[in-house]
Amino acid sequence: MGIVRFALRWPYTFYVLALLILFLGFSAFRSMPTDIFPEIDIPVVTVIWQYTGLSTPEMEQRVTTYSDVMQIRLYVPQDAAIGVKPGVDAVVRVPEIPGRPFTGKVTRIADALDPATRTLMSEIDVPNSDGALSPGLYCTVELRVPRRTPSLIVPAAAIVFDRDGLHVLAVENGVVSNRKITEIRDLGTEVEISEGVKEGDQVVLNPPIDLEDGSKVQVRVTPAATPAS
Repeated sequence: MGIVRFALRWPYTFYVLALLILFLGFSAFRSMPTDIFPEIDIPVVTVIWQYTGLSTPEMEQRVTTYSDVMQIRLYVPQDAAIGVKPGVDAVVRVPEIPGRPFTGKVTRIADALDPATRTLMSEIDVPNSDGALSPGLYCTVELRVPRRTPSLIVPAAAIVFDRDGLHVLAVENGVVSNRKITEIRDLGTEVEISEGVKEGDQVVLNPPIDLEDGSKVQVRVTPAATPAS
């Protein structure tokens, strides 16, 4: 309040004092030393990495090496995914190259099943040194997963499907016996099963509709059930 009262009573004097204070402050700022902060002399190093690319021989070698191995990605259904892991043998067949199976191995698998499709993404590396396989080919893949319980292969022509499910007609001492079976895999002309028959059993191929359980037949020896590979 004293400053306001002083300014109101002697306005000119207050104005002169204000100008004097402003001038003295500006002079003091101009005369302030500029080296009051220590000078920090730290060198700044900039690292620049320059990629010059691969040489032509290196690029050709890498491309050739990549083409020597064909990578196949497949999605294994849940009921067949148990036991699939890196190192499992695989056989690749291409319809346009009959009589030549391509062998490979499972190299990578997904951590979990795809929740949408209930399949396990797996990758197989197949040697392809002669370039017979090319990207985009349709192929079938057989995974040779070791089974904890033995399974058998029977001809697809021996399988009967009706309202009671899948079964085969086995022959014991010339008498037909109806055997209910459990299918593991359909291999086209053959079917892999886990129970219902045992190794060495004889089954009826293309059984007629009127052939019933207990019927007597004449046996013609034909290999019918062999251990699955």
